Amino acid sequence: LHAFQGAADVFLTTPVAGLRETALRAEWRAGSFNPVLGVVAFVSAHRFEDAAGEEDYGWEVDGGVRGSFKGIGLSFKFAHYE
Repeated sequence: LHAFQGAADVFLTTPVAGLRETALRAEWRAGSFNPVLGVVAFVSAHRFEDAAGEEDYGWEVDGGVRGSFKGIGLSFKFAHYE
């Protein structure tokens, strides 16, 4: 469910006053670590406020690693919302 607004899924519905997200994401394509293939690590930061920019809804930091092992996709994600 978390294609947008961070991995903690805090905003599954849009607040009445709207939602503005400012985000920064960095990825590192690490390659393969036998037997895990296509390893990618990421970290992202998100700041949330209402659509007018007047009310602070908080911030979130996410990170994770994904890859594949014998054709099976593997992923680990973490999220911290405050």
